[in-house]
Amino acid sequence: MSDSEPLKVDCSSCRKWREKYLARNKELNELKSLKNGGHDNLYSQENHDNLAKEVERLKKERGKIWMDLEREEELITNNLQKKMEKLEKEKEELETKLSSATVSMKNSVDDFTVFSSRVEELENEIKLLRNENYLLKLKLAREEEMVSELHQEKEELAVALEADEELFFNTATSPNPNGRHRRQRTLSSNSTTSSLIVTSPVKRTRTQSAERGLSAKWLASTTSDPPQPVEINMKPSNFYAIFHNIKCPSSYVLYHPLIASVPDEDPIFFISFSQSFFHISSICKRLSIKKNLTIATLFPTAIASASHVLIPLENVCQAFDAAKEFIEKHSNPVVIVEDISSLVVLGKGSKELAGKVSTLWHLVQEKNGNMIVSCDSSADFTDSCDLVERLMSCSELYLCLRPLTSGTSSEIEGQLILAKGGRYVCSDTPFLHESKMNLHFGSMYHFRWNDTLGLQCFNKGLSKQTI
Repeated sequence: MSDSEPLKVDCSSCRKWREKYLARNKELNELKSLKNGGHDNLYSQENHDNLAKEVERLKKERGKIWMDLEREEELITNNLQKKMEKLEKEKEELETKLSSATVSMKNSVDDFTVFSSRVEELENEIKLLRNENYLLKLKLAREEEMVSELHQEKEELAVALEADEELFFNTATSPNPNGRHRRQRTLSSNSTTSSLIVTSPVKRTRTQSAERGLSAKWLASTTSDPPQPVEINMKPSNFYAIFHNIKCPSSYVLYHPLIASVPDEDPIFFISFSQSFFHISSICKRLSIKKNLTIATLFPTAIASASHVLIPLENVCQAFDAAKEFIEKHSNPVVIVEDISSLVVLGKGSKELAGKVSTLWHLVQEKNGNMIVSCDSSADFTDSCDLVERLMSCSELYLCLRPLTSGTSSEIEGQLILAKGGRYVCSDTPFLHESKMNLHFGSMYHFRWNDTLGLQCFNKGLSKQTI
């Protein structure tokens, strides 16, 4: 750098030195310019010496400024170097953390994949166990049915034997007008053998025998005539909720007159959530007399042969979606949701179920149809009662129970339903608390809960009784 060139310094900390240097350098250049212009006579030797000293002084100051700038530059460079080293260190730490997080994420994904596979395996095992359970239940139900049939046959044989003994006794001991026994009149004078004429009893069907047994029990327990069944006809846009205990399956409930009152031409959409093959097949057999029947079930293998439309379901939501499509396509639809309480057992909330049922009910109302929901009161008591409360607001309630066992959840739940004005459907026995009350087979009863007197029953031809 020449002495005439100004020093270019951009550091903010050296601005004052730069300004001072530029001012001195300007003076020096002016002096040199005057000297080079031929005006030497204007300067004396003394001025020349002074000027030389000033030049030397300025050179020293410029050198000092350069040294200060170099020191400042070195200091700034060192600071920048330290900051760069610190940033590099932070960068390495962040890269290490990122690498660790990536590995952890990959391990988590691998663990989730393994977990998902295990869950799928467990679900398959659960399905197999459920199928085995259903098969065992089916086998048990069939064996129970066989035992029931054997008991009925035993009762029939006992009745027949009793009739035979009575007939034999009457034939052998009743006197004739001449004072001789009837048995003696059967002896022929020209016969070497005697014969006893005994009339063989007429073989009765199981239904007739059952009705005969019920009638005998009724006559033995009351002196008044049995009450007449209450007429029940399905009205357009009605919602019927039927509640029953585990001893009275839905197959009995659906023998209810509500089903019988459905016109054959009305389309029926039957949703079965039951976990029993026996119940499903029994109900479908009962409904198969209807012409326009669609069945949606999670267990299609339970229905061996049918002339109706069968929709196999993969999940619960699919059932309600299929019901919506069915309602939209038909006029006067009848929707039957069987054993909805099974979903409570499977973990579906009563609020969610009530919401889905309510949605279907509004669609059915728009199409001037009917809806029936059956609920097994043996489900989880709290959720089941909550479901009862939610369905009560918009339905005709019917309670279908066998004799209630005192102190059980079924009795408490039954009282809850009856207290709300529910009706009782006597499904397969004429007695509710046999020692206290007589109810006629197949009849409808209206109950009220009295906090002082207990459960009271009202019906045509039957005076008020307190249980």
